[in-house]
Amino acid sequence: MVYNELMPTITMRQLKQNPQAAVQQVLAAQEPITVTSRGLDTGVVMQPATPTGPQRYVSGAVLNALADRTPLTREEAQAWMDDIENGMEYDLVTDPWERS
Repeated sequence: MVYNELMPTITMRQLKQNPQAAVQQVLAAQEPITVTSRGLDTGVVMQPATPTGPQRYVSGAVLNALADRTPLTREEAQAWMDDIENGMEYDLVTDPWERS
């Protein structure tokens, strides 16, 4: 993002004294703020996260959509899960430090 004079600014001092207010301002306005020092651009821009950025949760609709994209049918997926569960019966875990 290129700094322009129309973009809101915040000074380093304001940011240092009350960083929470600066973050709240960016989130409320949903537009970036340029950080300046003594009237000069620092090259630092605070901007809200993009909607396509990391998310804290995944909605159920998104998870359900993934099920439709799988290359396996429901029967094939169930057979695969059955094979995994049945295979675990034969894989006995032993303690390598235990003396016999």
